[in-house]
Amino acid sequence: MAEMSGRRTAILGSCVSRDALELEDASGYEVVNYVARCHTAAFGAPPVVDEEMLARVASPFQRRMLRHDMAKTGLDEIASLNFDWLVIDLIDDRLDIQRLENGHLRTVSSEYRAVAGEIPPAEIIRAGTPEHMALWKAGWLRLRNALRDHGISNKTLVNRVFWADNLSGAQGQNPTKYVQNANLRLVEMYAYIRETTAEIGWITYPEDIFSAAPDHRWGPAPFHYSKEVYST
Repeated sequence: MAEMSGRRTAILGSCVSRDALELEDASGYEVVNYVARCHTAAFGAPPVVDEEMLARVASPFQRRMLRHDMAKTGLDEIASLNFDWLVIDLIDDRLDIQRLENGHLRTVSSEYRAVAGEIPPAEIIRAGTPEHMALWKAGWLRLRNALRDHGISNKTLVNRVFWADNLSGAQGQNPTKYVQNANLRLVEMYAYIRETTAEIGWITYPEDIFSAAPDHRWGPAPFHYSKEVYST
């Protein structure tokens, strides 16, 4: 990840950003908070916390992430801290969304599926559909406004990453077309952010740098990169 002038960093995104700051090359950086598994589309939707469901989550980290997603409190928690940069990435926005009758939106992560039971198909908004993108754009505007209200948009950076396709077809990984479609959605999202939110900064990478690591500690995936990507 590119050099940043400050060292205290908060992350609203995924392991893509967190892993980059845990490398030896990034020594000196301090991750003051990390909020993941919270879809941008669900940001600012009506908060509804299911305590009974959360009680079934064994991992404290996963329970905290699901609570943030239900309560919509991740950014508020980050904004209360002393940090130099907030790094946002959109990798978790690949996930489907559940829309409940009360307008509440939840991120359909693997952690959520493990405790939610069977989700009615009619409640699921699939990634890649026009409705999913429309909800994402509405969620981004709510997130942008919250960044401005907290006075932190000028120290927010979008980590402009893309999926790698070198694992396609191996070990059950996503086929090339799926990776290409995911990247096209990211292109549209990044363009919308530039159009609507001129004041934030960007972390960018050389073209064609993205390569997935087959032996990544989290397992092979198009967004589990080789060390060279993280240290660029």
